[in-house]
Amino acid sequence: MSYLRHPGSPAGIQPKHSSIVQAICDVQRKMEAVKKSAKNQHGGYQYASADDIYAALILRMAEAGIVIDCLEAVSPEVSKSDKGSQWVKVTFQFVISTCEATWTDATCRRTVMLPLTGPQTFMAAQSYAEKTYLRSLFKIPTGDMELDEIYSADDGGGLKVSSAAAKRNGVWEDAQRAVAEADDMMALAEVDTKFRGNIPKQWRDPFSDLIARRQQEIMAAFQ
Repeated sequence: MSYLRHPGSPAGIQPKHSSIVQAICDVQRKMEAVKKSAKNQHGGYQYASADDIYAALILRMAEAGIVIDCLEAVSPEVSKSDKGSQWVKVTFQFVISTCEATWTDATCRRTVMLPLTGPQTFMAAQSYAEKTYLRSLFKIPTGDMELDEIYSADDGGGLKVSSAAAKRNGVWEDAQRAVAEADDMMALAEVDTKFRGNIPKQWRDPFSDLIARRQQEIMAAFQ
């Protein structure tokens, strides 16, 4: 399998073998929406778990003859906050294989940062990375809330709000500002802890999405 670029291909993006393209299309053609069977107990919202994604894909991938390996690209990096909590950053490389070819390139990486609470942290990081990559690769509908549903196009990108109390007290504006100013995962976790209990119940799902969006922005900066 040659990894030489086609003339005019963007730097770092390698051409896929036709068997890999065909296998991906075969899986996509048979995909249906994946229901959100798991519930985040802290945020109170439903989401599609890694197991939901695996269950939806495993037989379809086998039928299409495609294997996707999730490998650690570099050794995990552990850091400590000023308050003593430990965080780990793990970067995964995805390798796609069929019986005819194996493919990966520099774009097939995902980086996850999580509080280091034990061995399960590393498994959780891999599950999250795999879930997001597989969902993106196979274009899997999960029914998750879209940004267009959360953010208003006519208010400068802020969240749509309806709580007079939150507006009057300025809690929501303070929360948005604090999330935007958080420049690493530890700072973002502190913002989450500080504001989640101070916003109205009906705002908790949008707040969770705001936090998730900032997490993705921070992780993208490390890739």
